Amino acid sequence: MAYACTRSGTLGHERLTIRRFANEQAMHKWINARYDNLWRPYTGPLKAGIYAYVGGEWRNVKSIDRCLLAHV
Repeated sequence: MAYACTRSGTLGHERLTIRRFANEQAMHKWINARYDNLWRPYTGPLKAGIYAYVGGEWRNVKSIDRCLLAHV
């Protein structure tokens, strides 16, 4: 089971964080400990990680050059 959270930053920058859990109990424990309610179920093709919207698509921040990442 996976959950995703989309957060908008300054100047319209957007990040997508996806977390995957081994079972529902672990997911519920983690979700219930959160102070925000921005997490939603995710069934898309992306793996767990942090993504930035670059060039019209979601790309993992690990694959984006640091200079470019500072501007998105």
